[in-house]
Amino acid sequence: MNGAQAMVKCLENEGVEMVFGYPGVAICPFYDSLLDTDIKSVLIRTEQNAAHAASGLARVTGKVGVCAVTSGPGATNLITGIATAFADSIPLVCITGQVNSELIGSDVFQEADITGAAESFVKYSYLVKNAEDIPQIFKEAFYIANTGRKGPVLIDVPIDVQNAPVRKFKYPDSVSMRTYKPTVKGHIVQIKKVIAELEKAKRPVICAGGGVLLGDAQKLLREISHRHKIPVVTTMMGIGAMQTEDPLYFGMVGNNGAPCANRAMNEADMIIMVGARVADRAVNQPEIITKNKVLVHMD
Repeated sequence: MNGAQAMVKCLENEGVEMVFGYPGVAICPFYDSLLDTDIKSVLIRTEQNAAHAASGLARVTGKVGVCAVTSGPGATNLITGIATAFADSIPLVCITGQVNSELIGSDVFQEADITGAAESFVKYSYLVKNAEDIPQIFKEAFYIANTGRKGPVLIDVPIDVQNAPVRKFKYPDSVSMRTYKPTVKGHIVQIKKVIAELEKAKRPVICAGGGVLLGDAQKLLREISHRHKIPVVTTMMGIGAMQTEDPLYFGMVGNNGAPCANRAMNEADMIIMVGARVADRAVNQPEIITKNKVLVHMD
């Protein structure tokens, strides 16, 4: 087995069914290995669409989207799609080919520092230096992309690493990273504080963001809203968290939102924000936030 075959084997272990991309010299060993599997390769017209298509798959299925492109302009064309996925907290694993390891940094044909270029809008990035590390790197990449606040992870693989032999392939069963341990459970003390404030509130409002959909918490949100008779507004990314015809759903907030939703936010004495990244942007506006409000951030 070589590095490219190991990459494909990792995708099989993660249950990947589809890879969006556009082949090129630096990623050809990977695509050649892909032909021997049941993973479907979806050919796109330009690399930017590979990231957008993988993002669309992730949004619809809840699984990690995967795209694979070549080095240089192929990799840099991914950047807009990666940045979009990062802004919307969409789990992606983006695989890019790279020139030979010994040529990195020498400005050779179709070389680009894609890990550096994308650093500000990926959760993490890898430059693979040893083919033996591929199983561990791919396991970590999928774990990072799909846990905590989800987002894109970049794996840059030089062509010589793709062609290098892998003497023993073993895909890890689990991941334990000292520097990455996302908090996924609620803090009981903070929850009690929220309940205490909620008991005093006269006009509470829930502002739901895209995190509700990413966390598959729509049903729970609707149950809480109806049980306690709390109206819900959403950000653009949160549309769909509540059913449109629900009498407790006031619509989308923001400059292009519903007047009743913005008024509800403006006149509320307590705002519970769920799916905080996008919700923060929606409510931190002068026309919505006024004094004497209790703001509760909940991811």
